Amino acid sequence: MRGYLLDINPSGRDEVILWVKRLDGRVVSHQIKWMPRIYVHGSLENLVKLGRLLSQRYLIDFVERSVKPGSPPETVLEIRVPFRGKKRVANLILDLGNHQLFKVYNVDLPSMQEFLYQYELHPTALID
Repeated sequence: MRGYLLDINPSGRDEVILWVKRLDGRVVSHQIKWMPRIYVHGSLENLVKLGRLLSQRYLIDFVERSVKPGSPPETVLEIRVPFRGKKRVANLILDLGNHQLFKVYNVDLPSMQEFLYQYELHPTALID
C-alpha cells in the first residue's frame, strides 16, 4: 500500500486510521493498533508500586528515557492510555503521589502528533 499520507484519526480505544492516497490515485484507509502514552518519573520503588496499581487497568512498561534534554536515560513508567485519557490519568497519578512523588510527561502532546513522531512521519509522507 505505497502512497501519500493524507490524514490520521483515532478510532475507538486503541486504533488509528490512516488515510493514504495510493500512487494509482485511489484513497484507502488502513487501521493500526496504537494507543497514546504518558511517562512517569519517580523513584524506582514508587514507580513499581504505581505500576502494580495501574496494571490492572492500563498497559504499562518500564522503559529508558531522557527526562531532561541531554541527560542520560533513566527508568520511567510508560502507560498506554485511551484517546482523550491522558490528562485524567496524569491527574490521578499526581494525586496518588500527593503532587510530590511523580513527574508526568507527554500529557500535553496531542495524540496524533505523538503518533507521527513515534513513526517519524509527517503530513503527505510517502509510506509503504
